[in-house]
Amino acid sequence: MTQRSERDVLDRLMGALVEHTRTHFDYEERLMLENRYPGYTLHKDEHDRLIQHILALAEQYQRGDLLLSFAVMVDLKGWALVHIEKFDMALGMFLNRPEPVTGIGASAPKNGTR
Repeated sequence: MTQRSERDVLDRLMGALVEHTRTHFDYEERLMLENRYPGYTLHKDEHDRLIQHILALAEQYQRGDLLLSFAVMVDLKGWALVHIEKFDMALGMFLNRPEPVTGIGASAPKNGTR
C-alpha cells in the first residue's frame, strides 16, 4: 500500500468515525426524549463532550498534527467502555423497566394500600 492510499483509507475511516458517532448519538438522544429519560441532560452532555473530542482529533489529523496511533485508539476505546458502563447501561435499564400496571383491569391491593 502506498503512503497516499494509506492516507486515503485513514481519511475515510476518520470521516466514518465522526459520522457513525453522530448518527448513533442522534438515535440515542431521540430514544431518550421519546421515553422521557430523566438522565437525558447528563447523558447528552457526555455525547457532546465526545463529539467535540473526536472533532478535535479529526482536525488535528487533517492538519497533520496527529498521527492516528495506538494511543488514540486506546483513548477512544477507554471512553467508549466508560460511557457504556456508566451511561448506556443506565439508559438500557430505564428503557427495559417493567411498565406499571394501570387502567382498566388493573387490580388494586385487597387491603386498599399499595
